[in-house]
Amino acid sequence: MQRVIRERLIDPDYWRFWWRTRVSPDAKLLLVVALAAAAVSTYFVAQRSGDRLPAGSPGATIVRPQPALRDVDRELRQARLFELWSVANPGELERYEQYAAALDLGLRPWPPEMVTPFGRALVAAMEAASRSR
Repeated sequence: MQRVIRERLIDPDYWRFWWRTRVSPDAKLLLVVALAAAAVSTYFVAQRSGDRLPAGSPGATIVRPQPALRDVDRELRQARLFELWSVANPGELERYEQYAAALDLGLRPWPPEMVTPFGRALVAAMEAASRSR
């Protein structure tokens, strides 16, 4: 008996039959209105609360501070790895400096081709910072 009930409860055809025959039209209308009201109220609450909602919530807005390119460049240059890289790769350092200077002027130069992984990471970091401006 319990097995029959359990099989019936997981059968989608049973629930379609139950919805069509056992639920009154008034109850169906009430459910639709309640769902619509919940959706509208959630939207307005999300709009009013803005970035206080979790990132996955509908209507959530995350406000991130926009870093200045000079600040990003300064942080990158303060790293010990940057110092070691610049001594070992003077040609790449020159290309990076020209690229960073052009970005700082507001230009959109083509990113320089870097051979080392650190050089590519520097260019990627500056590209990301320039897009967020």
